[in-house]
Amino acid sequence: MGSLELAEDVAQEACVQAMLSLDQLHAPERFGSWLTGIGMNVCRQWLRQQSAAPMSPLELNGGSSVDVASPEPGPADLAVSADIGERVRKAVMHLPPGQRSAVVHFYLSGLTCAEIASALGIGVSAVKTRLHKGRASLRKDLQSLWEERNMTAGTDVVEMRVADVRRGRHDASPAAHLVLLEEINGDRQLPIWIGPQEGTWMAQLLEKIELRRPLTHQFMFNALRAVDARVVEVRIDRLAEKTFYAVAVIEGPSGIAEVDARPSDALNAALLSDAKVTVRAEIFDAAAEGNAQMLANLAEKFPESASDITAEMVGACAQPGPDEASAGTPLST
Repeated sequence: MGSLELAEDVAQEACVQAMLSLDQLHAPERFGSWLTGIGMNVCRQWLRQQSAAPMSPLELNGGSSVDVASPEPGPADLAVSADIGERVRKAVMHLPPGQRSAVVHFYLSGLTCAEIASALGIGVSAVKTRLHKGRASLRKDLQSLWEERNMTAGTDVVEMRVADVRRGRHDASPAAHLVLLEEINGDRQLPIWIGPQEGTWMAQLLEKIELRRPLTHQFMFNALRAVDARVVEVRIDRLAEKTFYAVAVIEGPSGIAEVDARPSDALNAALLSDAKVTVRAEIFDAAAEGNAQMLANLAEKFPESASDITAEMVGACAQPGPDEASAGTPLST
């Protein structure tokens, strides 16, 4: 499929189709090859539907450092995951047999309470009771693990602002656009690679160019406002394998919620909502070497600023052709 994200989506779709079609499987011993065939068919169908210019890894990630990340976890990530997995397994094995069966069926096998009750020969209320007690025991046993993870993640954040969007030379590699974040009341900077489309949108917002019809980011802003919700903070939350991850903090009638987001989408939302932008302090150390190289050659490799990008946009739309005249000029300042 060309990317980890699309492969995961295809695998999920194939599993859903298989579950809905289990009654058509007449030879259970062939389940493996049958499921594989469904997966291949989903792949072929999706590839036929893809456009000639599929989204690049940069656009899928929405924010990378120096170069596009490998989707494979590194040795350190694998070691941490193995350690966490082992500690969780030990905690589950220490549960009483009844609670352990309910937890394994519910969280690992994905069965509903009714299905667990049928499998264990007990009532649904008994299953819920076992799950409740099992969760309480696991919460207690894994409290130290949660505290370690929480301390590792760090809580110090640095308030930033979106200072500019830069567009590189045509031979720039691996991407042509980046957003430059600057520390408020400080001198730290954080450049993040983003896709061309998201970069153009961000430049338009920075230069306060109004579009006659809402694009995706404006539509989402309007949709949140329609339900009395808004983005109050965007946090660049972590850097993993040279890919940045962001969280959008949304305030609505039901309270505060944190939503995973690509940095490019989240920063566009922050500009529209006038939301606070923060970066976890440890990210500056993790990206220090690549940032120093990029910032040292910023003017040379990325000579065009947001104003240059939007000037080109306005110029292209200032003189509509015969086919565009009836639709009106797309941009206004």
